[in-house]
Amino acid sequence: MKKNFTKPIIPAVGVAGLRLGDAESLVLDQLGKPKNSTSTPAGTVRMEYDSITVWLNTARQVKQIAISAGYQGQTVDGIAIGMPMSELKRLWGYDLAYDQAGEFWEFLNRPGTLFAFEKDGEGVERISKIFIAPQTNIG
Repeated sequence: MKKNFTKPIIPAVGVAGLRLGDAESLVLDQLGKPKNSTSTPAGTVRMEYDSITVWLNTARQVKQIAISAGYQGQTVDGIAIGMPMSELKRLWGYDLAYDQAGEFWEFLNRPGTLFAFEKDGEGVERISKIFIAPQTNIG
C-alpha cells in the first residue's frame, strides 16, 4: 500500500495528496488498495486506510477525507493531529461551533475543515481527527 501520511493538510481543500472532487482512480493511485471498503445502499463508498478514511459520492468522487492518529502531515501554520485545542484556537480564533449530530467542531470563519477532540491522560483536549469536507453551514 502506498503511504501519503506526511503530505500537507490543505484546509477545506484536501489532505494526503487528495482533494475534494478527485476521482476514485486517483485515490487508488495515491493510497493503493484500502484495507477496508464499504458501500452503502445509496451508492456511496467509505475507503479505510491506516490513518486516512476517504468517502466517495455516487459519482465515485471524493466527498470527504478524514485523518487520525498516525498521520504526520500538517497545515502551513502547523495544525496537526495531537495539537491541543488551546493551540488551535490561538492560531485560528475562538469562533468554534459544535455539531452534535456529526460530533465535530468547525470554525465559523473557516468552513470545510472539521475537528474531533479527545482528552489525553492529563485531561488536555487534543485534535484526534481532522475532516476535509464540503461546507456544513452549522453556524
